[in-house]
Amino acid sequence: MLRGSGERSIVTEFRQRSLSAFVVWTFQGVVYVLVRLCRSLVASVTLSIGNLLVAVALLPHDAVITYWTLVRTRVLGRNVKILALLLLLVPLVAWPFAVLTASVIGGPVLVIFGQVVYGDAFQRRPILLSALECIKDFASWNYDNYFGYLREFRERAVEKPYDISLLHLAECIFAGVLGMLVDGTLVTALALRSFFPILWFNLRRTWSSEGILSRKGAVFFSIIWPFILLAMVLMAMLGGFVAGLGASVIVWEEQDVHMGFKYIVAAAAEFDEVFRRWSGEDVVLLKPSYSTRASTASEMFSFRILKGSI
Repeated sequence: MLRGSGERSIVTEFRQRSLSAFVVWTFQGVVYVLVRLCRSLVASVTLSIGNLLVAVALLPHDAVITYWTLVRTRVLGRNVKILALLLLLVPLVAWPFAVLTASVIGGPVLVIFGQVVYGDAFQRRPILLSALECIKDFASWNYDNYFGYLREFRERAVEKPYDISLLHLAECIFAGVLGMLVDGTLVTALALRSFFPILWFNLRRTWSSEGILSRKGAVFFSIIWPFILLAMVLMAMLGGFVAGLGASVIVWEEQDVHMGFKYIVAAAAEFDEVFRRWSGEDVVLLKPSYSTRASTASEMFSFRILKGSI
């Protein structure tokens, strides 16, 4: 009896010590997380205010020097200069918002990786000083290094300036938009045609099995399968849009808009092959040759090439 009571007392003491150690470790972990969150909040607020003030204050100077560089440089041709001057307003307007977003994200990054960059002294110094040092580095880069890059780009000498044809650019844009519309629609239709039979087959097969939420019927599977189908269709739709956008690249490389049209058909045929391979059916659509270079087709698609060509 004494031996049994002694063992129970040892077990009880061990449990009490384990519980107390767990409570202490949990408290220390919570305190550690709260301290890091407070430091991250201070760093994010400081970086956001400081970097935003620097970006807004230097924005007029940046805009004037950048426009002047585009006008004076000999690297770009006339058409590219016109396009750059027209489109430059977009990044200039978005620059303060990009700086603000990066500063908000940079606060936690500074707290987490600051010790790796600045060493052990980072933990012993206030986070406010580290944030002010980052603001100083950003101001130095924005005022000195950026204008140094522009000066180098402005004074660079080239034999032939880089220029593009506006008509060819319009053809690339037209092919890209048409490819997104056609391939996005076709791939979505192919995905629906291929995935709905799979959904119906799995629902019928699993409905008679033992379910997770009830005694009869795979209720849980029946609930999540439509969402899985929707996710697969959305992914296929996104893939169709992205693949269709590649028509503009083909038109740019091949200097022929007809190659872009062939690429649109080839992209849809490639997706059709993948979907039919899953369902075990024969391939219907043929894949036209859309490039004069033999390696382009293998670079653009990683799937097996269809038999037959147009």
